[in-house]
Amino acid sequence: MSRLENNSTNYSHPQESHLYSLHYAMDYREDGKPALRVITTFDGNIVIEGDVNIPGTVTVDSTPENPIHNHIVEVGTSGLLNVPYMPIGGTVTVNQPVAVTDNNGSLTVDGSVSVSNFPATYPITDNGGSITVDGSVSATVSGTVELGATTLSALENINAVISDGGGSITVDGTVSVNQPVAVTDNGSTLSIDDGGGSITVDGTVTATIIDVITVIVDEDAGENFSFNNHATNTNRGWTMDNTMRPVISIRVTDTGTTVADLVKITEYEIGNNNANQSTIIYEWYEGPLTISGAAIPAWTNAGTKTQYRVYQDQYSSNQGNTFTVPAGTHMRHSGIIIGKNSADDEGPATLKGGATPNMLTLCMKRVDNANKLDVWFAFTIKELA
Repeated sequence: MSRLENNSTNYSHPQESHLYSLHYAMDYREDGKPALRVITTFDGNIVIEGDVNIPGTVTVDSTPENPIHNHIVEVGTSGLLNVPYMPIGGTVTVNQPVAVTDNNGSLTVDGSVSVSNFPATYPITDNGGSITVDGSVSATVSGTVELGATTLSALENINAVISDGGGSITVDGTVSVNQPVAVTDNGSTLSIDDGGGSITVDGTVTATIIDVITVIVDEDAGENFSFNNHATNTNRGWTMDNTMRPVISIRVTDTGTTVADLVKITEYEIGNNNANQSTIIYEWYEGPLTISGAAIPAWTNAGTKTQYRVYQDQYSSNQGNTFTVPAGTHMRHSGIIIGKNSADDEGPATLKGGATPNMLTLCMKRVDNANKLDVWFAFTIKELA
């Protein structure tokens, strides 16, 4: 049943079939539901009054080529703002003086500092202590100067330059000269007194001897001691063969001594009982030897700090001792005895004490044949003071 009423406006609707029914203006959405189509051919301005709620996030694109111009309004120190400065990138030039404070600390200046208003004189106080001055100090003293124990003690450490003004200066007491002094005889004779001591002369000295000079050679101060094998065995000495064997070692004891404890072998003699001109070779070694064969004998004391030990010989069925020379041990002397006796001789090195004393060992053998031969020996040592 149709209903016709007059229009409330002057609008007259077209009499076309597609404009009479609403379903002609509908369509399906993507989810399949029907919806009314709306024409968006709007032209003009849209004025919105009131608040507009936009759901989601609004993205504003800003690039150097197409920037968004805005103002920073967060700078300030009132309310919620606490940034009192504006961030600036690049170089800032200041054309006015800038006050600098050290905040009760110190400032470091690179380069030179020129002070143009420093006073000509400046008072210095030692605060009850003392002030050290490098260089020379000129002082004018007026009035009376007291020379007591305190002031004289201070003057002892002062180097004073005294001028004789072209004249001479008289000195009471003894004068010590610490520098070389040139002495001339002015073409005459110069007498020198050594004051009971000695005078050292550098260079060549020409002397005319008019009297006989007696030369006294001072020996090392110390005490002599001696030991031998004269009474060790009855009617025989130390029996050797044609193998080089250790005969006797001598050292300073390693107990209670230092390297300053010295001993010298001032004399030793070696003799045998062969009248047929036997030939014996002997060698002195300084340092430890590697001893093998029979057991190594114990040390025997001689004097106050000297020790010696005599090794086993080849008498009868004795095994005897042999030796090898390790690294660090050296032969210091060797000799030959042809006939009965050797000449008096001194030891090849001075013995010293300490934790590792240097030991001297005498070794011998017969070289003219393999027959055994007895030898006797005697040593005189001096323990140096």
